[in-house]
Amino acid sequence: MALLLAILWIAFPLQKEKLSPESATIVYSRDGEPLRFFITSDEMYRIRTPLQQMSPELRRLVVAYEDRYFFSHPGLNIPAILRAAVQNISSGRVVSGASTITMQLARMMDPKPRTLTSKLIEAFRALQIEAAFSKDEILERYLNMVPLGGNIEGVGAAAMLYFGKSPAELSYGEAALLAIIPNSPARYRPDRNPKAARGAQMKLLKRLLEQKVLSPQEYASAQAVGVPRSLHTLPFEAPHLARHLKTLYPAEPAITSTISLPLQHMVESVIKRHSRSNRLHDIGQTAVVILDNATGEVLAHAGSVDFFDEEHEGQVDGALAPRSPGSTLKPFVFALGIDRGLVSPGQIVSDVPVAYDSYAPENYDATFHGYVSLRSALARSLNIPAVNMLARLGKNGLYPLLKRLEISTITRPENDYGLAMVLGGCEMNLQGLTALYRALATGGLYLPPITSLPRGSHQPDRIVSDATAFIITDILSEVNRPDVPSHWDYAHGIPKVAWKTGTSYGHKDAWSIGYNRVYTVGVWAGNFDATGAPELVGNQTAAPILFDIFNNLPEVADTGWFSKPDSVGTREVCALSGMPASPDCPHRKTDYYIPMVSPGRTCTMHVGYDIDDPTGHRLCSRCREGKQYTRKVYTRWPPDIAGWLSSNGYPMDAIPDHNPDCTAPQSGKGPLIVSPTSEADYVIRKGAPLKYQQIKLQASPSNDASEIFWFVDGTLVYTGPPSKDVFYTPVAGKHEFVCADDLGRTSSVTVTIRQ
Repeated sequence: MALLLAILWIAFPLQKEKLSPESATIVYSRDGEPLRFFITSDEMYRIRTPLQQMSPELRRLVVAYEDRYFFSHPGLNIPAILRAAVQNISSGRVVSGASTITMQLARMMDPKPRTLTSKLIEAFRALQIEAAFSKDEILERYLNMVPLGGNIEGVGAAAMLYFGKSPAELSYGEAALLAIIPNSPARYRPDRNPKAARGAQMKLLKRLLEQKVLSPQEYASAQAVGVPRSLHTLPFEAPHLARHLKTLYPAEPAITSTISLPLQHMVESVIKRHSRSNRLHDIGQTAVVILDNATGEVLAHAGSVDFFDEEHEGQVDGALAPRSPGSTLKPFVFALGIDRGLVSPGQIVSDVPVAYDSYAPENYDATFHGYVSLRSALARSLNIPAVNMLARLGKNGLYPLLKRLEISTITRPENDYGLAMVLGGCEMNLQGLTALYRALATGGLYLPPITSLPRGSHQPDRIVSDATAFIITDILSEVNRPDVPSHWDYAHGIPKVAWKTGTSYGHKDAWSIGYNRVYTVGVWAGNFDATGAPELVGNQTAAPILFDIFNNLPEVADTGWFSKPDSVGTREVCALSGMPASPDCPHRKTDYYIPMVSPGRTCTMHVGYDIDDPTGHRLCSRCREGKQYTRKVYTRWPPDIAGWLSSNGYPMDAIPDHNPDCTAPQSGKGPLIVSPTSEADYVIRKGAPLKYQQIKLQASPSNDASEIFWFVDGTLVYTGPPSKDVFYTPVAGKHEFVCADDLGRTSSVTVTIRQ
């Protein structure tokens, strides 16, 4: 017999994996509150629960009822089996099974018709189970697999569905109900047959009293527990993030999210309130993300206004959906420019028409300002200064930064995005964009958004210096922002926030991202089918939601504001150019800068000239000797700005001509060649007259020049004022275009024209 058993043991090994069936997944809040329940792939409500997390009452009662000798037998209760055999033979039918808990577990592992052969197999498997596991491990597996009505399996799911609690909280009365259901799950399921379930429950409790398993006091308390007549509604909180976490960790039975339920509920309430008016303007959806600045954890994640709103595709997760970010990436382009010493916050930048090959960006309102400070360009969210800055950054611009940070929505080669990337010509999702802004709130340190606990170790990635992050924050937190609608009243409770808005092309997406020292909040509004709406504008639709959320966040009033780091200095600069003031600058102001990084060149826009009193000519050091002259200060604009101001009728200082009798060369930059450019692709089209393919020669000289000269391959082709249109008839080949002004300063560009 022993030899036969050994052979069977080897031939039919125990399939342990069947004793650990797939568990349903529960996603919890950061405080342990269940958010959402996901059934198993075989559509079972089955929650894997450790024995230590089941109430002692449940364990004691189940063992007493099902198998009182469980802890002493080897898997088979031989006396009970013999007694059952006698009873069954004398009755002529099966009246007693004598199955131990271990044998029942063997049957659950591999269900078979209840025959003598099946009983023998169960007995064999029971011996294998006892050899492989401890008694506590066997009891745990039994309680996790026991059928408890319909597709409810195990005490974890049953406790939640029947009583709305965890198995650790089950009383004797509740445990008694769960103990009797496996005898006939269909008959004793309480929500279907409460009368039968109640009768069986009371019968068991009385039996346990008689056996002195329960004291009279425990019996009386257990009797008072009724049976549930309906299943408890399962929690359905933060459904989009819960679903995302289930996708990330499909095999995990329990996932603890970073969600704070009070903040989640607050956000859901705010966006529902705003959705009533937004939908009057054909704006169907809103998504919100809140990050904890200290940890990078997602505290609230609302993917839509209503998950069950089929009309507006509520099950789409707007917090993770890739969308055009509009102008929301501009702060990072300007931050890179400041961080790399290309510009300082108060420095003048041009806002004039510009073309990069075939790309000619325009501002949102289709107007130009000629010149603005970088601070104003960011505060006004002007397009052209942002594009120009991205062009100046070259190959070390926005795209490499986003790729280094592993932003998942940036999937194409850099050339596919081009300079339009900074104006929304790429895709970002709200969660990722909010994490980028959090980096500004943490002194330039980026962390990917964290959605589950424990967090693990994440090393922050520095995207800019703490000095640059502070300067950008200072700009984004200006109270009197030009992009704020006039009807906003800042005097009534709007908290101090560094914030930016964005509107995608075609008014399809409205964004507003903001932060203080504690939180970073991101808001997106739009339609999931990409339908645009005239009112879908960042500062009109998304920003009011942003500030409503900040007004409802805890601790906002007591957090203070960002302190200036030691790495940020202040200096006196020219009020116009924003560069360190020269003795000729008439107006000055104080501005932030980064020592050893920010441009240090003294202002060159205000220039003092010695003017010959009799003739009014400009004198230089070589020709003023022996003459009577007066020192006067003039504003000498950069060539691109000077050209735009002149062509648009703005008054500029008329800098006197240099003394014609002096032949000394003049200092300064040559004319800025606008067209042609070396980046453009010039091709002579076959069949089209050359007169219709002429290339415009366009340059912007400084305002101290009155004439320009165009040379092509050394041949003079034009002499005259800069404002006149000049065209060149293309000839295939490589050509050098040179533009000179009447002061002898030159610029050149080499262009290839293909046949």
